[in-house]
Amino acid sequence: MSIKVTLYMAITANGFIGKPDGNSDWVSESDEESFLQHIKTNKVVIMGRETYDVNKDYFPFPDALNVVLTRNKTLLKETNTNIFTDKNPTEVLSYLESKGHETALLVGGRETNTAFLEEGLISEIKLIVHPLIFCDGMEIFQESNTSINLTLMDTRILEDNLVLLHYKVIN
Repeated sequence: MSIKVTLYMAITANGFIGKPDGNSDWVSESDEESFLQHIKTNKVVIMGRETYDVNKDYFPFPDALNVVLTRNKTLLKETNTNIFTDKNPTEVLSYLESKGHETALLVGGRETNTAFLEEGLISEIKLIVHPLIFCDGMEIFQESNTSINLTLMDTRILEDNLVLLHYKVIN
């Protein structure tokens, strides 16, 4: 598979991507702008249905093909801008590749992130670390026996005291 998948996540300083209910209202405005720019650059955004539910007010994301992984058969459909699919990550990427896509932005949630991780499909990880800590929340991945090695490609301090950590997956 030659499509490059970049996992892009807003994350707290102690590693949570959402509050226990999945809410991400804590994400800063400058991170939202960066996120939209990454979507525009990659032209494909992939998420799970729970992430879609949390972001319904912003969906579909502009300037991109929006792909939602779901087990809910009643949601399955495809339009020019949206695909709701029950395919596994490898099948989704094969389909996207057959349509000429070379890159995709993976934006969660933890179940979808884990599925891509376990199939070895994540090429890079970009974490936008927010300067806050939750005592409880949603982690970036579900429990899994899979592990990957990373090499740091870039770090940057962004507006709003955010830190960008950009890793390449080297497995």
